[in-house]
Amino acid sequence: MRVELVHQKALRWTRSRCCRRPLKQEMECAFDQLWHALYDVQSRQTAIETELQELLWVMDDYHTFKSMTVFEVEQLKSAELSLGRTLKAVGNIGVTGSCLGVDPQGLE
Repeated sequence: MRVELVHQKALRWTRSRCCRRPLKQEMECAFDQLWHALYDVQSRQTAIETELQELLWVMDDYHTFKSMTVFEVEQLKSAELSLGRTLKAVGNIGVTGSCLGVDPQGLE
């Protein structure tokens, strides 16, 4: 990783430039803290990129759903109800929730 490479170079530079032991230890400690901070930022950036990608998928799904005709939406709701009834029949009573607003209690 790039952050680790920067950390390694910083430690090498500190060891080659600092001749007094206490200063060397302080610099190494500072670079370690900096490395951890950079790593934390990189981890957060990755998490944000993942959330952004998921949001883009949801938006894409929403636009696809939005462009559907009323007939297609009704077919989708009917298929979802049928699937819900089938799952309930085989014992998966805990299946709930729907992005289309189908009431799971209405399946009974």
